[in-house]
Amino acid sequence: MKTLDKIPRITPSANQARIEYQQLLTWLLAHCYGLELNDTPYHDDQAIAQQIEHGITVRETVNELVEKFDLVRIDRPGFSLMAQDPTLNGGDMLRARSALGLRSPVIRRLT
Repeated sequence: MKTLDKIPRITPSANQARIEYQQLLTWLLAHCYGLELNDTPYHDDQAIAQQIEHGITVRETVNELVEKFDLVRIDRPGFSLMAQDPTLNGGDMLRARSALGLRSPVIRRLT
């Protein structure tokens, strides 16, 4: 009897989660840091799927990039010599979800 290699199938909810994750990443990177998704390793769907599989939230993903590359926020009014925290917070996530029309997460751990 021949066995076929199982090809992992993307379920509709998994596909929706990946799309939502990618939309949030794209919006946050553009509006908060002036970057495009193609400027990051997450332009690849497989990289996003891996983040979701490991339970890494969008905020954790962006904040990891912020720390790794010393990113600076561009969405804050005015410039100050006082140190400002460049990482994302819950309010940033809510603003992104609202701007994208994503009221309730497909997966609660996305934010």
